[in-house]
Amino acid sequence: MTEALFPEWIIKRLIPYVEKKRKSLKKPNARALFIVDCFAGHFGDPEEICSKNNIDLIFIPPGTTSLVQPLDLTLNKK
Repeated sequence: MTEALFPEWIIKRLIPYVEKKRKSLKKPNARALFIVDCFAGHFGDPEEICSKNNIDLIFIPPGTTSLVQPLDLTLNKK
């Protein structure tokens, strides 16, 4: 992931996924929460894109991945 690709990924992958979930839940205006870590590639200008699509973007503080993203430490570990 790079800073340039992150907004593109949000538009092409995240937003369609969220819209599909909203449709299946029959809640077209439901808010979504997108939690990301402070990896350099996650910065750029994603806040405006998320905001326009009713998605709250939260950056977790550095050093807290083990507390809020346990899959990164277990299943996704390389």
